[in-house]
Amino acid sequence: MTPVQLFGVAVRTIGLVIAVYGGCSSMLGLLLILWGQPVPLIAGIPALLVGLWLLRGPGWLIAFAYPEEHGATRFYPLAADKPSNAAQ
Repeated sequence: MTPVQLFGVAVRTIGLVIAVYGGCSSMLGLLLILWGQPVPLIAGIPALLVGLWLLRGPGWLIAFAYPEEHGATRFYPLAADKPSNAAQ
């Protein structure tokens, strides 16, 4: 596994942890609202969105951390993801 791929896995793992935290906070907020407790539901929603964003599309972060000389480009963070010219 290359350092670029390892960094991508680390970013996605952090995104998963943040998304789970945000989802749990949002669900707890909804349950407390249903039980009549005044709780700000907004607390978990930003964490959920940031976590999903990091989980789904960390290509910009990988390309920033590993410029093109390491095989990452702006649109294809991993060199293996580049489409081959053989299909044309």
